[in-house]
Amino acid sequence: MTNLQVKLEKLVNDAIGKFNKYEHYLLVEDLSERCICSKLATYIERMLSKYEFEDKYDVDVEYNRMAGDEKRERSIDGKIKRMFADIIVHERDEKDNLICIEMKKQKNPECLCKDRHRLKEMTKQSGDYGYKIGFLIMVNNTDMWIEETFVDGQKRP
Repeated sequence: MTNLQVKLEKLVNDAIGKFNKYEHYLLVEDLSERCICSKLATYIERMLSKYEFEDKYDVDVEYNRMAGDEKRERSIDGKIKRMFADIIVHERDEKDNLICIEMKKQKNPECLCKDRHRLKEMTKQSGDYGYKIGFLIMVNNTDMWIEETFVDGQKRP
């Protein structure tokens, strides 16, 4: 991984640490994934200044635009569909994309295949989006953590 990717991973881990410390109620009370994502996004946004990214980048939840057009992906079944990650860190209307995050509740029986596919597509440097790094974050009723990391379209070992 590049120095930038290591820095971005640390930023997300620090935000998760703050979330786990201060937002335990959201997990214990089993609030929706969307609620949990939006609160994590606030912690990521606060971390941007600590890591010197605050002046240029925005943190958005379920954002699906790219230079005014809807983001699209070819799904696993081959269909073209609207695409958006749960949380992204990017420069709006530019192709300067830092972080994309997919979140899943551990108890959610839904397959993670679609989330992994989306993270692979969004982190491909030769693709349309070119996010520097992507994370699959898992949540249970006590904490959240990075389950998998994606760089340049590949899951990092």
